[in-house]
Amino acid sequence: MAGNPIIEALEHVWRTIAELNRPVAVAGGIALAAWGHVRATRDVDLLVGIDAADLKPLLERLAAAGVRPKHQQPVLTVGPLRLLQLLYEPPGHTSTSKLICSWQNPPTSARLSRVESQLS
Repeated sequence: MAGNPIIEALEHVWRTIAELNRPVAVAGGIALAAWGHVRATRDVDLLVGIDAADLKPLLERLAAAGVRPKHQQPVLTVGPLRLLQLLYEPPGHTSTSKLICSWQNPPTSARLSRVESQLS
């Protein structure tokens, strides 16, 4: 029996980003569930501590791991946020998981905390 494709996508992308030694945090519905506020979610929201120079290596590493940008121009800018909308289909599943990675420049834990509070 296949597992949960959202959790499989989270684990896969988390391991992939961890190889780059960049700070990463879970946000959105999965983070809420970890705090006991379960809600239906169909995507993975991650906050990643990168700067502009880290973007190309991040995209290359994700592509090598089978994660692809949702749009031809992968970066969407919303105010101070830079968003990547990504797609990943875990092996054995027919549905594609949506992932959203966001960051601010420079990446500091204080900024990541502020972004996380804005997203909740």
